[in-house]
Amino acid sequence: MTSWHFKGRDAASNVLEVVGCDLFTFDGDRIVRQDSYRKTD
Repeated sequence: MTSWHFKGRDAASNVLEVVGCDLFTFDGDRIVRQDSYRKTD
């Protein structure tokens, strides 16, 4: 699992803030599935 936090602005200069995580399923040392989840205010 990885977690991340993104901050930025859209084209209209509105502030964007998103937090999320990625869940990985492995087969040996290869990633066979990635699920991403995000939460916005």
